[in-house]
Amino acid sequence: MVKIKISPKPQEVKFEDIEFEKNLLKEIYERPAPYLRVIEKKEGLEESKKLFEKLKGEFKNLIVIGIGGSILGTEAIVDFCKDKIKNLYFLDNIDSRKIKKAKKILRKGSCGVCVISKSGKTLETNLLFSTLLDDLKEVYKDNWKKKVVAITSDKENILNKWAKENNIEILFMPEDLSGRFSVFSPVGIFPLLFEKINVEKLLQGAKDSIQLLKTEPRKNIISSISFILLKHPFKPLVIFTYGSYLYNLGRWFQQLWAESLGKDEKFGQIPLVAIGTQDQHSILQMISDVKASSVTWIWRGIDKGKIYPDLSFINLSLKGIVLNDYLRLSAQGVYEALKQKGVEVLLLDLNKRNEYEIGKILSYFMLLCHYTSLKISVETFNQPAVELSKNITYKKLREIIK
Repeated sequence: MVKIKISPKPQEVKFEDIEFEKNLLKEIYERPAPYLRVIEKKEGLEESKKLFEKLKGEFKNLIVIGIGGSILGTEAIVDFCKDKIKNLYFLDNIDSRKIKKAKKILRKGSCGVCVISKSGKTLETNLLFSTLLDDLKEVYKDNWKKKVVAITSDKENILNKWAKENNIEILFMPEDLSGRFSVFSPVGIFPLLFEKINVEKLLQGAKDSIQLLKTEPRKNIISSISFILLKHPFKPLVIFTYGSYLYNLGRWFQQLWAESLGKDEKFGQIPLVAIGTQDQHSILQMISDVKASSVTWIWRGIDKGKIYPDLSFINLSLKGIVLNDYLRLSAQGVYEALKQKGVEVLLLDLNKRNEYEIGKILSYFMLLCHYTSLKISVETFNQPAVELSKNITYKKLREIIK
């Protein structure tokens, strides 16, 4: 079970009618959303494993190309489980430095490219892939097609069509699955296999988290968290991550929360990811002294490094203290200070780092987001404003070409 401390305490919060809550939970499970189906049925798992077994002799490293939901969840899982990424490189933004590094990795050999776009027409993804295409052909000659995998929907689209015409391997993601909810599909599972992530344990953690809410809803405090966050619908939500491996989890949640809930002028709680302890020296002043500025959620992780600081040069004895102790105490200090200041603050404690744990956390956040969307009556799984900006960009590009 995911453990979260709340200030004010749950018993101080007046919850809505319990029957209303039960009806929301019933709606989630009686009309299962695509992400729940993917988790429970392990859709795409066997196909991903089969393709990995086929290709692992072709290359051991993989450049993953995607934007937003196509890549953020995978990055979050790898960072959560591994201190050092060995076999994956994420190309996730229009950035010449990242592209140059990807080219360098590709030219070392034994490297494949996985391009991910559900629609098949995500312009940034296709642009990034195009920058590596000549390198693929130059390095691998006539064998380059065996080094590419496309992950897209089975619906006819640009990427799908190109892959079929060139005999490129394709993994299909469900047409009804939104990108930001897709990490348990081939979108996440296939790349994770190259980093030796135990995807079975990952999926089991996700499934167990869902099962807990289904069978014992009062043991899961999704309703409590949702209630507190909904009290501040137009305040920024500052997510303070203590543990650098949590930063990409914060970025994934940022997209999940903002893109799923920010619609119809009903909910404008922009999630902002901060780094502890670093950002205690930048934004904590405003958060603490201006109570109306935000609501804060502290995610406290662990640092496994056995580093023992020696502050004898300033006459401070820290015998037996490791950096992890300071990291956790610092998070606790911020939590208690904000409570004393009357700032609404939550604390998520993450005491383990493994596939099962991150599976639980990711599915928990998906359920929290889904539950909250039902409470404010917005469509969880679309993003109409994002599509509008894409269409405008395409139009302007065509004007330049003319």
